[in-house]
Amino acid sequence: MEERYNGIKRTHKILMAEALAFILLSVLVAIVFESNLLVPGMLAVNTEVMYNVMMLMELVTICAIPVALKMFSIKFIRRRLSAEGSTALLKWGMLRILLIGLPMLVNTISYYLFMSVAFAYMAVIGLLCFSFIYPSKDRCMDETQQSDK
Repeated sequence: MEERYNGIKRTHKILMAEALAFILLSVLVAIVFESNLLVPGMLAVNTEVMYNVMMLMELVTICAIPVALKMFSIKFIRRRLSAEGSTALLKWGMLRILLIGLPMLVNTISYYLFMSVAFAYMAVIGLLCFSFIYPSKDRCMDETQQSDK
């Protein structure tokens, strides 16, 4: 039991680091562009590229967010989390955070490259979704059906 509890604590720390990394990278991108180290809107004149990137990112964002939010209630994943504990939580939790964090980061970068508010809205939606998958210690315990010590 102690070994499983320590596994959950380790997994919790890794998942927290991953989630915070995506958020901090997005903030860092904003700081770099807002301080004019990189020129905001440098690709704004290329409307065809902006349109294609926007359609791709809208599709990815619209598909990835519901999958990430619903992922742990899928029967197959729920069984894995119950049986394998922290090992499965690490694998599926990292995928879940990646499904939210990567589009958020790409949308943040795209906003500053194209200066189109649609990207900013999608990035903010991604940031808000992190509150629903925040990997707190209690949530990690609940998702693997472990009781707290």
